[in-house]
Amino acid sequence: MPSASAAPQPALLRRLIPWGIALLGALYLGFIATHCSPYAGGADSSGYLNGARLLLEGRCALPIPEIAGLDAGNWDPLLQQPLGFVYRPERQLMMPTYPVGLSLHLAAASWLVSLDQAMIPVSLLCAAAAAFFTVALGRRLGLSQPWALAGGALLLMSPLFLLMVNQPMSDVPALVWVSAACYFGVRARERWVWALAAGGAVAMAVLVRPTNLLVMLPLAVALGLRWRAWLALVVAGAPGAVFLAWYNVQLYDKALTTGYGDIGGLLKAGYVPHNTAHFVLWLAVLLSPPVALAAYGLPWLRRHSPFAVSLLAVWVAAFAGFYVWYFYSGETWWYLRFILPAFPPAIIAGLLVLEQCVAPRVPARIGRLAWPLGLLACLLWLGLWGWHFNVDRVRRGEANYPEAMAWLNAHVPENAIVLEWLLSGASTYYSPHTLVRWDMANRAQLDQLYAAAEKNGRPVYAALMEFEIKQAFPDGIPGRWEKVGEVRRVTFWRLVEAGGAQPAP
Repeated sequence: MPSASAAPQPALLRRLIPWGIALLGALYLGFIATHCSPYAGGADSSGYLNGARLLLEGRCALPIPEIAGLDAGNWDPLLQQPLGFVYRPERQLMMPTYPVGLSLHLAAASWLVSLDQAMIPVSLLCAAAAAFFTVALGRRLGLSQPWALAGGALLLMSPLFLLMVNQPMSDVPALVWVSAACYFGVRARERWVWALAAGGAVAMAVLVRPTNLLVMLPLAVALGLRWRAWLALVVAGAPGAVFLAWYNVQLYDKALTTGYGDIGGLLKAGYVPHNTAHFVLWLAVLLSPPVALAAYGLPWLRRHSPFAVSLLAVWVAAFAGFYVWYFYSGETWWYLRFILPAFPPAIIAGLLVLEQCVAPRVPARIGRLAWPLGLLACLLWLGLWGWHFNVDRVRRGEANYPEAMAWLNAHVPENAIVLEWLLSGASTYYSPHTLVRWDMANRAQLDQLYAAAEKNGRPVYAALMEFEIKQAFPDGIPGRWEKVGEVRRVTFWRLVEAGGAQPAP
């Protein structure tokens, strides 16, 4: 027979659980703060950071740096366009490629820290908000508190979420604002005033990524025919729509045009079979097999929770149904980032099925043990895949870019012309040197560049990633080159003789 002193233990345990959750949350945020890469690296990260800098400077575009001595009739300024920018020949300006939303986040965060570190507080806030809205939505849609908390933990531990939250990418902010819009939309069913918050969230979601306008489909389920809520949604979202239209007109002359250009050629029915299989496979990996498989059983809850089923199904279908047509969606596992805004409803759907259909059929004595062990197994699964994908090494890998630019700034004359490709976006952010995209130039254009540089006393260098060397030498970049430095995966070369033999790769 248990002693009397054993009785208070459950109450004590209940009091300790919130402290345990808070400790785990603090450890998680500490992990992000330590491993988040705030650097301008490849096209996306450099594009967003360069865009944020332009906003802080009160500009929308960059001029093409002048290279004296070039024949304007034969030289194409497009060759001076870094990654993350679009050249507009009629304006002789370079415009940011990527939507303005994440750049706005970074610019705002730069009031707290430097722009060079701005992604860290953005990532911390986004991770906390993503967990909050997933848990809160789970509770609103019928999950008990432990199961809703499990949903938040599963989202935070997903390898894809960890990979994207740890670098300047728009996918996690997109998830946050879409989730916020749906949460406030659900609250607006009770009081229409919540639709004001939903409208603001929709505006931010679309600023982050235009295709997030798909969130209007689950919002239509949430709001139904509540005209006051719809009016509030439109009124609150209108300022964001006006700003986006103004911004697009400033950059691209049309309110509905973006830096991505026409992507119609990348949306084809022929991609659907492969991308569908790709989504099914990797969702099981990235959400854990039990949760992903259980989510397919959502229709079983139609009678019990018709609203929750409709909202979650439309939410997932809106994003997965659009991107399943998109060429890049099936390229690799981390391209499921495009449907990351559908992860919270997919997780909630799976947990609803498990809690309401599976758990009641498990004997009570087994269920008390099976539930925490099952959750632990799912989290362990996600953690092992995250370790496999090196999600803790993002910062270490991306540090290659600022370190390479620091070497360039220290060892290469400021008036030098630097041939670049993958480093061009980072170079625009970190370096004052004039860059030229060797990957886009032909032999005649480079010969003309060398002649102009020699005439004006400007040395020519090249900054190449490891994989670029074989493409650059001997066919991509003419002339005789001397290797002058190396920083991790980047090598630096100086042009010795324009017409000389090239180095072996």
